[in-house]
Amino acid sequence: MSLTGKHVDISHIIERVYRDNGFDLEIKYDEVIEWTWDVISLIGAPKTFVDKVTDGSQGMPQPIIIENYRGNLPVDLHSVYLARDYDTKMPMILKGTTYLRDNEQLFVKESQYTYTLNDSYIFTSFEEGEVELHYKAFPTNNLGMPLVPDDIKFVMATQSYIAERIGLRLWMQDHISKQKYDKLESERLWYIGAAQTRGVTPSIDELEGMKNRYLRLRIHPDLHDTSFIYSMEKERLILHNNAGR
Repeated sequence: MSLTGKHVDISHIIERVYRDNGFDLEIKYDEVIEWTWDVISLIGAPKTFVDKVTDGSQGMPQPIIIENYRGNLPVDLHSVYLARDYDTKMPMILKGTTYLRDNEQLFVKESQYTYTLNDSYIFTSFEEGEVELHYKAFPTNNLGMPLVPDDIKFVMATQSYIAERIGLRLWMQDHISKQKYDKLESERLWYIGAAQTRGVTPSIDELEGMKNRYLRLRIHPDLHDTSFIYSMEKERLILHNNAGR
């Protein structure tokens, strides 16, 4: 079973932590937020994150403005999928070095746009322009609070991670026994592993797309030029009847 794309607020998970473990101490909300980001990153499944494109359409972020070969990366960025020039839609290539030429312009080969990522910035081979970045973002609500996939394994992974963090603090202060902390730790390890497996389990439609990507009638080495738009479409062999010619 694949993830549905729905999410739950961390306030729901905090209630579960207190209800199921009987903690009577107060924890700070910013600590819970940080722990939630930690567990989402530890699970690391791509489906845990939200797809965003900086094209300004349908509530998406605006294109990244490039000035003097540099632009600001989105604050909710987790990982980059693809980048291309916003105006020409020409795909960009991730450059393997940050070295600059003597004229301080990035070297461009065969008219390809290139970029590098460093210190919360994207550095491009063109001085000015806009970048359309397809990236994975941390899921948040309209207040910027983290969201967790609405799947019991992800909910339990987050719940058990927060409970284990609280339990570790209580154990270090000699408020609970080592046996009780070990119980919290074992649940955290179990549910994070379960969430990792769920996060990489493809749906039937995803499997069909994967099959179409690898079973090709001919090799397509330049799919990057079209931003992989057609990479999962099925190819059909059309035979023309030349009889009578």
